Amino acid sequence: MMTVGELIKQLKQLDPKLQVVCYSEDAEIQAPGHSFRLFAIEGVGVQEVETLRAPDGTPTMAFRKTPESRPIVILEITCDF
Repeated sequence: MMTVGELIKQLKQLDPKLQVVCYSEDAEIQAPGHSFRLFAIEGVGVQEVETLRAPDGTPTMAFRKTPESRPIVILEITCDF
């Protein structure tokens, strides 16, 4: 995973007026008939989370404070923009 510092370093090299989108080629989230899915960033924040794997092995997280949790940056995204 990328750190805030790594992301800032890469973004500083770009024109600050450019629009930012995210995309994924993961088959699990592709729309039928498409080879990738686009996302737009709606917000950025910090949340205390515990990273886990669901029973089926899917990476997930629980928004709670536990001995195993830690603060991470969350990008809130949408696939409708």
